[in-house]
Amino acid sequence: MPPSSCATTSEGKSLCRPMRRLTRRCLLGSLDAGVERPELRNFNIDIIEETHARRGELVVAALTILRAWHVGQQVGESVQAVPYGGFADWSRRVREPLIWLNEADPCETVAKVRENDPQRDWLMTVVMQWKANLVLDQIYTVQNVIERAINVPSFYNALFAVAASRTGGSISNDRLGRWLKRVEGKIICGVRLVKSGSRGGYALWKLTKG
Repeated sequence: MPPSSCATTSEGKSLCRPMRRLTRRCLLGSLDAGVERPELRNFNIDIIEETHARRGELVVAALTILRAWHVGQQVGESVQAVPYGGFADWSRRVREPLIWLNEADPCETVAKVRENDPQRDWLMTVVMQWKANLVLDQIYTVQNVIERAINVPSFYNALFAVAASRTGGSISNDRLGRWLKRVEGKIICGVRLVKSGSRGGYALWKLTKG
């Protein structure tokens, strides 16, 4: 099957926050009009019509930038940019020319996208509470973990956020187990949750250094 790719854009003030694997695939752009009601501004031109009318000129300008970067590399020009994993070609062809022109690195916004990922927030909270209330590298069943959290409100709330029962009145053993499987091995704050065998048919989990 030939390779395929696409780019999806969204705009607005209340967009859904990218989660999980999407965070590293999203770039964030922002426009600040500096006024309370930007939708009430008037312009002398229609930007859409202007873009269509000057399309040829704009395309040539964009290609000139790429060509200039390509020629510059031949004579020793370079930028300090670590290739973006999984998007090395885009990084070389699009991102690096922008950095070369002293424009902002598009990938700087990825960190903000990651910070706004609620799934990452939940994982970080559980990990921090696990580390504070349980023993690093010691194994526990899901039930052990819940029992330890019952008398620690902050720990219990962290687990409840990721594994509340269908009725919402308690933590579900099954849901917590499935959540642990989804986040297994994901390093955050230098540690990760991993499965470490089983006991009596119940999976054993531990928090260990990444």
